[in-house]
Amino acid sequence: MRIDAEYLRRTAASPAVRAVKQRGYELLRLRPGATVVDVGCGPAIDTVALARIVGPGGCVIGVDADPALVTEANRVSFQSGTGAFTRHVVGSATALPLDTASSDGCYSERLLQHLPWTATQRAVAEFVRVVRPGGMVVVADTDWATLSIAAPDPLLERRVVSQHSTAFPNPFSGRYLSGLLLRAGLVDLIQESYALSLTYEAMEFLLLPTLRAGVASGVIAPAEAGRWWIGVRDLRNHGQFFAQVCLVVTAGRAPGRSDAPRPPRMRGGEPADHG
Repeated sequence: MRIDAEYLRRTAASPAVRAVKQRGYELLRLRPGATVVDVGCGPAIDTVALARIVGPGGCVIGVDADPALVTEANRVSFQSGTGAFTRHVVGSATALPLDTASSDGCYSERLLQHLPWTATQRAVAEFVRVVRPGGMVVVADTDWATLSIAAPDPLLERRVVSQHSTAFPNPFSGRYLSGLLLRAGLVDLIQESYALSLTYEAMEFLLLPTLRAGVASGVIAPAEAGRWWIGVRDLRNHGQFFAQVCLVVTAGRAPGRSDAPRPPRMRGGEPADHG
């Protein structure tokens, strides 16, 4: 699924997504002067916000696989006044162009749903690799199975949601974040779920291609698709539109020396806890 800069900006402007982002920034536990990486940075929505937290003495590095978004991100960061200590580079989440243990934190939002499962595991390993011991990794992603839309035909709504999920390589990413972070070696995990209300305009952007794909594949009949969308639009026109999806935010700390297993204290040649 192709997600453009304008869609990302509109989504980020919603109160629900702003609240999730703010919580993600808090979980990073950044201080002025810190270095932080944003993987899947898009058009600098989060890198600019993170730059304002770490200040001119810090450094923010945004990584994205889309060269057009990286160009836009650099333009936005200089326009915002944070360009001197923010840089954006083209790179893969599964092979970050950064040194090991070179940052104090790593942030990634709604990226993993766009990666195949094996690539998702490699990406999380990269998030952990570039963070110093004691640094935080914060990942937020969607579970598209939780998408719920008020519609005249709820059974067809479930088919539409199922069809929509097939547009993502990893549509249920949110529910697996804690396992991914644990297997990557992070400790002190925090996991929180947020119900995000979606606008009619967002549903139009996301679901019209879904309906077209469903019709093309024969999963949804043309008449069904037309009737269903007209029903959703009528609900919007009468103030009854509802759409919601779950976004999961998971944070973990890269272990430091204090997290290494310690041998029992010895007393008189015997382990202290043997009394």
